[in-house]
Amino acid sequence: MDPIENITDQALVSLWAKLLDEVAGKRTALYAIEGELRLRMLRNGATEISHPNYSVKLRPGPPSYDPPRLLPLLEREDIMPEALAKAYYPEYQEMKSYPARWDGNGLKELRKLGGEIAQIIDDATFRGDPKLEIRPLKAKE
Repeated sequence: MDPIENITDQALVSLWAKLLDEVAGKRTALYAIEGELRLRMLRNGATEISHPNYSVKLRPGPPSYDPPRLLPLLEREDIMPEALAKAYYPEYQEMKSYPARWDGNGLKELRKLGGEIAQIIDDATFRGDPKLEIRPLKAKE
């Protein structure tokens, strides 16, 4: 017989609330520890922490682009129009107006052209905050 079957509804709700508070407290502690690990890694210029049971890595944040710094790409004659069309979507209007935007995957392909094109893209790229990734290591057999 399941032990919670013998508990009254009110007691069960109270137990649920107590457990929820415990989980919230532990989650807050986990976030604080993750924040401290991230700060220490950033301060030390580390991208990994060695641990026997866990993989601990600081992954770069997602890239973002400064659109005005990418505009010179639109004037280059050494970029095929098809390649540029995958990286840049001009402003258009349907039921509402959609602003012009740059696509990261298309820019990644353009960057492969190297030289000044890669430099323009690199100069316009900035990264978001790095993300801490902690995963259990697979057991060795």
